[in-house]
Amino acid sequence: MTIDISGIAFALRSGTAQSPHPLKLSHAQQCIAAALGYKSLAALQASDDPGQPMDRETHILLDAEALAQRRQELALDLKDDDLLALIHAAFGERLVGIAVHASHDAFENALRDSVQHEVLNNESVVGEMTVTNNDGIREIYLPFDIEWDQIPDNGDPG
Repeated sequence: MTIDISGIAFALRSGTAQSPHPLKLSHAQQCIAAALGYKSLAALQASDDPGQPMDRETHILLDAEALAQRRQELALDLKDDDLLALIHAAFGERLVGIAVHASHDAFENALRDSVQHEVLNNESVVGEMTVTNNDGIREIYLPFDIEWDQIPDNGDPG
């Protein structure tokens, strides 16, 4: 599965079709590019990212700040949070099974949930708890100390 910008933009446009301020397809495409952290649709199209394969392990973190800036540049009559929610829904509709997060906190929570699920369902962990006559794990503490600006991009979204 790869990112289909046109399909996601169409889903976004369709999501606003019945609203008082429906988006043009070109504006929807620009918003999708911004949500992915690109300065323009042309920059996204020139990158290698649209062709990168994705699977159920893929996580997409939407760039709310870049999207808000693009919304302002395009003079769209939508609130930032509403547009972000519409884009989140459009990604979910077109990229079924891919995790899409609207914030760093949402991404971190998803990582914690994933680790907790893996640990609690690991046969070795369950076996060791049985051997020690333990009544189970109540909570897993997994601190994340992530320097988001230090994480390299797969490409240059500039």
